[in-house]
Amino acid sequence: SMSLPSIERSIVRSYLASIVGVSLAIVVVSAIMTTLVVVQRDDAEAQALAKTLGAELKDHRDEPRETLDTLMQHELEEQHWFQREIEVWQGEHRIGGARRTGRLSRWVHQRGCTLASVAGAMSRVCGASVDPGTAVLVASPIRPLLAAQLPILAAIALAALFCAAGFTV
Repeated sequence: SMSLPSIERSIVRSYLASIVGVSLAIVVVSAIMTTLVVVQRDDAEAQALAKTLGAELKDHRDEPRETLDTLMQHELEEQHWFQREIEVWQGEHRIGGARRTGRLSRWVHQRGCTLASVAGAMSRVCGASVDPGTAVLVASPIRPLLAAQLPILAAIALAALFCAAGFTV
């Protein structure tokens, strides 16, 4: 017959396993939800940026090319901190962007945002139509977005483990 201490040990082990399981579930669900929120927020910012830049370029379309380049350069410098790439396309011709050759040409007809590989980096590519034939594309790499949420996830994991440890005492 089984002794009482071994039944107690078995119950305690099951209890601890369930607490650890719940803690892990909290961390996983938090990670998924945080990722979704961060990506949605970044998509909204990228689309707003594309639409705003498109409206600015549209307002200055009759001005010399240097004016458009100055507008683009200012925005490119600002977005450099977010590691975003911006390109403006008119039909199949790139009329603005950081590089001489456009890396976002594949998404010139993209409206809204999509997950894509840009030069080997997983990114969200968002596009907005300025007027018929002109599109502004914004590519945001995923890695910095995920890295930015690591402290939040670490805090959630520590809180979950602390709670689990509190229940076991």
